[in-house]
Amino acid sequence: MIEKQKAVIIVGHGSRDDKAKLAFLEAVALIGRKLKRVRIEPAFLQFSSQDVPRALEKLAQEGYKKIVLFPLFLFRGTHVSRDIPDLIKKGKERFPGLNIVFTSPLWPDERIADIAVDHIKEISK
Repeated sequence: MIEKQKAVIIVGHGSRDDKAKLAFLEAVALIGRKLKRVRIEPAFLQFSSQDVPRALEKLAQEGYKKIVLFPLFLFRGTHVSRDIPDLIKKGKERFPGLNIVFTSPLWPDERIADIAVDHIKEISK
């Protein structure tokens, strides 16, 4: 059973390439399977109508009170530092009762370095 209190929007950059979009959606689905009791909604910043404002609207209409935005980005660039916070501000204005929080991107989590090392070792065999 999914908890109704909190939902997560996983935000990807977006791409005109359908294979890239599909890869992102597969990653979101995998995260969703690992977080069985949490409502997960994918959203893109660009090149898709499946964007953050629509995701916020959908989850607000479903009755969620807290939305966590997780940027599936490696670093804190312009999208993470400026664009997503702007979308959050607009979302809070549009849905005043909604608690929207924002997580950090993947880096500086050192497990990223472990994944990189594994990839490098694999190609070096």
